[in-house]
Order: sequence, then structure tokens, then C-alpha cells
Amino acid sequence: MWSNSLCGPGSSHGLADTETTCLIESLAAGAIVWKIGPVTGLWSELLEAAQDEVQQTIRALPDDLRHHAAGLAITYESFPGQALLDDGWDHDLLGMFIGDPIDGPEMSGAPRQIQLFLENLWDAAAGDRERFREEVRITLLHEFGHYLGLEEDDMEERGLL
Repeated sequence: MWSNSLCGPGSSHGLADTETTCLIESLAAGAIVWKIGPVTGLWSELLEAAQDEVQQTIRALPDDLRHHAAGLAITYESFPGQALLDDGWDHDLLGMFIGDPIDGPEMSGAPRQIQLFLENLWDAAAGDRERFREEVRITLLHEFGHYLGLEEDDMEERGLL
């Protein structure tokens, strides 16, 4: 079952500004696309490739990890929003896990989600489509590891890097 919601000015997420295109979906299956802000041909191509790579990556997770992806939201944005920049995050951030890891209590009040910044991932891939997909996979797995409460060494040990 897909869980979709919008983000943008006045949204409950408050993570995107008026110049950011945003889409949130569950990692479980299927897609409904919400587009906010300027949408370009490149954005549509990046979004389609990223969604496909996310689905393939989740299907390839080991059985003991795959079930944790059900219900976790993923947000596709062009770039980090102003709120993240104001909090000191770099403008070239590739992805981020927001919320509390599943191995602990929910204390932050923020919904658990992974954000992928597609235009930054595209820049990191130097405009190469296959490398873009690889950057999406690597970033997703890294942020998924944070969702699981894993440290960098744990992620490598479990094949998430």
C-alpha cells in the first residue's frame, strides 16, 4: 500500500520551499506522483529512474531487512530545502534520514522518512545515467541503515554500503 503526502509551504513536513519539487511515497510498492513547483523534463527522468532504482534496491534487500522498508516514506526533492540549510546541512547533500531509528523510542516527533535530493545525486553522477542510479542505490542504503539504527561499520557488515 502506498502512502503519499505532499510537502511544501505550509505542509506538515515543512521541509520544502516554494522552489522545491517534492514527492513522498512508501517504499512498499506502486506509485502515485504528486508534483509541486517547477517540473522539468530532466526532473521527470530523474524521478522515474530514482523510483525504479528504489524499488529494485528494496526488493534486493536481505529478507531480515526487507520487511523494515514497509511503510517507510521516501521523499524525492530537487535539493535540500531552506530549513535544512538553515540547520547547517550542506547544499550538496545527497540524502538524509529524518526521524528516530526503529530500534528506539520515537522521541523526535518527526515522521520517519528518507529524503533523496535528485538534482544533487545527478550532479554527483556527473550527468551519467547509470552512475546516477548507483548513487541513488548507495544513498538509499546508507540512509536505510540509519533508519535501522546502524552505524557505518554495521552498515558495511550487513552489505548496506
